[in-house]
Amino acid sequence: MKISGKSSFIPALSIQFLERLAYTIVLIQLPIYLAQKDVEKGLAWGQETKGWIFFVWAFIQNTIPIFAGILADKISQKKSLVISLLIVAFGYLLLLFAKTLPLFLIGIFFLGLGSGIFKPSLQGLISSCQSERTTIWAFYIFTTNLAFLLAGVLSKVLKDFDWSLLFLSSFILSLLNLLFVAIFIKPPQMQNPTSSTFKISYFFEELKQTISKREIVLIIGFTSCFALIYMQFYETLPNFIYDWTNTNSIARHLPELFTMRTSQGIQISYEWIYNLNPITIIIFILIVARLTAKIEITNSLIIGLILTIVGFGLSGTTREGKILLLGVIIYTFGEMIFNMQILELITKIAPERKKSSYFGILNISYTFGLCIGALSGGYFYKEVAEKYTLAKKFLFENANMNSTSLIDFLNRNFSTELLWNIYQPYYFWLPFILFGIFGLILLFYFKKIITNKNSQ
Repeated sequence: MKISGKSSFIPALSIQFLERLAYTIVLIQLPIYLAQKDVEKGLAWGQETKGWIFFVWAFIQNTIPIFAGILADKISQKKSLVISLLIVAFGYLLLLFAKTLPLFLIGIFFLGLGSGIFKPSLQGLISSCQSERTTIWAFYIFTTNLAFLLAGVLSKVLKDFDWSLLFLSSFILSLLNLLFVAIFIKPPQMQNPTSSTFKISYFFEELKQTISKREIVLIIGFTSCFALIYMQFYETLPNFIYDWTNTNSIARHLPELFTMRTSQGIQISYEWIYNLNPITIIIFILIVARLTAKIEITNSLIIGLILTIVGFGLSGTTREGKILLLGVIIYTFGEMIFNMQILELITKIAPERKKSSYFGILNISYTFGLCIGALSGGYFYKEVAEKYTLAKKFLFENANMNSTSLIDFLNRNFSTELLWNIYQPYYFWLPFILFGIFGLILLFYFKKIITNKNSQ
């Protein structure tokens, strides 16, 4: 494999690693910290509040790249990265001290703003490096998941000491990353220099020209469906695992480091369940990259989305821990293939001087998928699948409702099985699975259009 522009490629991957490490240390613990009612020193604000926080975060973080990519192409990726990391660091600093909802939302705003500028800037920088098809993006995803794996371990250790250490460590990592960008990333040599001043209308004109293409609309459509599932896997599944999944048969054979105690007894820690995701990707990503290089991109995307839907469905339709683990692994292969191939598709269709712009516009799909997923995950999960809410409902219906009896009921061994059988919380996942199937239909239509265009 030959990669030109190695002087940018290796530092870019290092910057990606540090940014994802800081981001995931916070992300993986946030659903529990914000919403779970039975964890020590958490904020316990509930599922609706968690849903709104994730909505604000997802909306800002995935709307900003639509315009930030155009900005990065205009002023250079290096300047854009410096701006983004300054904003991200300030966001983590605010979250460190945020114990009230308004201050927490302000911190989330800055975190989303900075992350939204960062993503298309870095992706544009990486896509300018030339290599064999998909290999660059395989290394990009490898680096991202190496950070995710390390973050899963670090976040558990940090939050066991104190929740505030999550935000402090991410703040420090962001400052370190800022220094790394300043030292190692060189500004590009502009072949046709243009003025760095431009009107706001420039953004909208560039956006209009791109999204007027039918192929781009379809890409946004099926990627939105993927993003909707993706959001639930990372935002809501941790709560579902904590509430319902029984991994005791496996957990009792593991060291304490890998376990947690819930109302169901000793279970595998959800952090370690999620670590299956990056471990699988780290082991198999280069092999999968070689295999998918032999397959047409749209066919690879179809395979990836099918595996995502199947794995996602298995993860939430049973309380059996072994099936959950199988579902997580299948989902991971789907996510791995889809993410790698959608990046390769954008690299292939984007004009040379508009790489960051096209990667930014791809985030329209994540704006839809992640924002809708955040709100529906919060509200819908509370009403349909949250064990705390269903226990209150059960006790109310049986004329036995008070706070003491609720806590006592939740801590009884039989309560989880009883509530599972009565209220069937696994139906929570059905609408998201249907969206995934709709995404497959759009993807097949996209394949038909591309095939017809190539045959002309």
